Amino acid sequence: MDTAPSYHVIFSGKLREGFELSQVQQAFAERLKLPREQLDRLFSGKPQVIKRTHSPEEAKKLATGLAKMGAVVRIQTSKTTKPAAEKPAATPKQNTPASELPKFSPYPKGGKLISGLILAAATEVFFDLLYLLMLLACSVGLLYYNLFTTWGSAVIGFGPLALLVQMVTLLFGLLLLFLIAKPLLSFSRGHRHGIQLTPEQEPDLYAFVEEVCKQIGAIPPQVIRINNDIAVGLGYQRGPLGFVLNRHVLTIGTPLAAATDTSQLAALIAQSLQLFNSKSLSPRAAFLLRSSDSWLQRAIYGQDTIDRTLANLIAEKSPLAVVATPLQQLIALSRKALGWRLVLSRQLNRRLVHRLVADADKVSLVFSGSTGFSQLIEQQRLLAFASQNILPTLNERWNREGSLPENLVQAMVLRCKQYPPSIHEQLRTMQEKEKAACHDTIPSDRQRLRRVSKMNAPAAYPGNSPATKLFRSFDKLAKTMTLRLYYNRLGIPVSPNLLIPATVPDKQLQQQLDAIFQQLYRDFIPLKLRHRIKMVGSYEEATAQHAAALDEIASGRSHAELALKRCVENAQALIDVTTQELMYRADLWRQWGVESIGRDGLEHIHQACRDQEQGLDETINLLARQLKPYVQRLATSLALLDTPAADEINNAGALHKEVTALSKVLERIEQSVPQLQNLHLHTTLLRTLLSYNGAERGKLHDRIQEQAGDIQQLLAGLGANLKTTPYPFDNDRSHKNLMAFALRHAHTDEGAAGEFDRGNDVVEQIIKVQRHILGRLCTIALHVEKELGL
Repeated sequence: MDTAPSYHVIFSGKLREGFELSQVQQAFAERLKLPREQLDRLFSGKPQVIKRTHSPEEAKKLATGLAKMGAVVRIQTSKTTKPAAEKPAATPKQNTPASELPKFSPYPKGGKLISGLILAAATEVFFDLLYLLMLLACSVGLLYYNLFTTWGSAVIGFGPLALLVQMVTLLFGLLLLFLIAKPLLSFSRGHRHGIQLTPEQEPDLYAFVEEVCKQIGAIPPQVIRINNDIAVGLGYQRGPLGFVLNRHVLTIGTPLAAATDTSQLAALIAQSLQLFNSKSLSPRAAFLLRSSDSWLQRAIYGQDTIDRTLANLIAEKSPLAVVATPLQQLIALSRKALGWRLVLSRQLNRRLVHRLVADADKVSLVFSGSTGFSQLIEQQRLLAFASQNILPTLNERWNREGSLPENLVQAMVLRCKQYPPSIHEQLRTMQEKEKAACHDTIPSDRQRLRRVSKMNAPAAYPGNSPATKLFRSFDKLAKTMTLRLYYNRLGIPVSPNLLIPATVPDKQLQQQLDAIFQQLYRDFIPLKLRHRIKMVGSYEEATAQHAAALDEIASGRSHAELALKRCVENAQALIDVTTQELMYRADLWRQWGVESIGRDGLEHIHQACRDQEQGLDETINLLARQLKPYVQRLATSLALLDTPAADEINNAGALHKEVTALSKVLERIEQSVPQLQNLHLHTTLLRTLLSYNGAERGKLHDRIQEQAGDIQQLLAGLGANLKTTPYPFDNDRSHKNLMAFALRHAHTDEGAAGEFDRGNDVVEQIIKVQRHILGRLCTIALHVEKELGL
């Protein structure tokens, strides 16, 4: 009997992308219990057999486990030099669809294609208009004949029985109208809560998209947006005017941007642009085809408000479940009838859509090349799978742990890196089954790759850097999109103060501040530094005040720590009590978890808000007094640059000029501190309201609009001061003023959410500038002290 092992698990030292050598070595040592000599041999770069076994399942299990640890391994049989996953017999199986799929046969190009698109789009519009006409006719006929006539008496002589028949007919008619009209709820996809990016905010991204358009001869989009979808798409601006005037909107999914390089993102953009590459009628026809197909698919396979309500009634075993269950079954039957309409439409339009897909794939090959295109298809599918696995667990995680990832985009990309290589074949098979079941007109990834494999094209687009480099602040955008997904799409009532922390300064800047202020500095504290610098008249006066400040610091630190603690507590108390008042005024006290109160109770809370405001002002002034010796030390050190002793300091003239400019800007910012405090409070309140925004009307909607209006007024008042304040760190003068710099980083959108972004980002950016200025002044002051031996 042949006792030789059948399967060898082989490792050559190669690691998966994103894993560090030391990390993988440690994981190997812990799992395989290897001594150091064997571990070094494994990672020498030469093929090493880790396991010999007769069982293919055992070999696959070990290979999967090692892949999760970051290793690239292969399974090899003892009778061939090829891995088991790459045996010749397996190749036809990989290229054979798992289900019966239509042949990927594109429609001919040229005038026939354009004529076919226009005819198909006209047919879709005709069917949709016929559907609406049928709905209108049934509605008018039902209401007219059952409410304004007595047809029952004419048919049945007995009056009560005639009335009963007429009422039963009306009820059945209303039920029929309900089933016919229900698909209209899925007509609009709804707002995806994306963020609109302007050329001023993201000039590199707009330049990149324009370059892609130039290379393929397409019309550049008027607007670029980002959202949480796993796709890059092109559409028309809202309303019929955008469709008529051919105004395009390019939407980029943040997970795709995070997982691709620039050539792959260019390929995705080119794919979308290919459908809109001329001013003829064909792009609009293609858009109508895709829109009609998308609507029917949502109506048949998606869930609207009615579906979710019925499912909840059945799950909760409500008394209404007796009605909900048969109604759910009737809806399922009506969807089958609508499914025949979708199958007919897809059979008629299949080859047209195949041509659109084939042309888009061919264009994308110019940017990514054959290898990059294959990787892009795999990455899109993997991201979609990761999204399907992560999103459903978020509500449960929030209820269980009370915490969520701050950057869901990053979490998705990391999850993709943890899947074993074998997942790709499983996902391809799963995708083909789904497409065959619904007669999808878009060919499967395997069909597309098989067609593209005949076009061995190198990547002609230069640059393979991460696509996120095109965004000036991608990390912030990803966190903002994460929060919007939580409270808009998933309906999680997130706490904005706990989920997304406030501005956190970098460590180096904090060290610069702590060198003078000893961890006692807090934002929004007016230091009046420029005034104290001016009060120093001579070298002797400066050194005397400097020495006195050091003595006072040594004896009074405990009082400053107490003042800082009280200031932090007062600020949080003000946010808490103001939020409580807002919750009552917006009728959200049940969701907030508090009891109902009357007018007197609400007035009492309002007065508590005013008391907390006054208390915060007092503690800020107290902390400013306790920080006076620290500011005096800083001011006297900087004032020495304007005395004869400055001759002993290297580059004193340039430092004095820099101190003068920075202290002027710092003074202008401190003059705006009350407005910044109010803006910070109002944005915090608006974020909390938005996290509960599930209705379009009522007191909540009114409060959201009120808070958004308050933010607009505060920004206008803040801009009046800061628009005349230069941005101090602008070497190339690309920013007109400090307010322009702050607004450039404010990724805004229409509506209240956009006002929150604008207000929150302005506060963040100005705080960063204030800290940067103060940190730089502290560094200069320490340099002066060192040079003069203070």
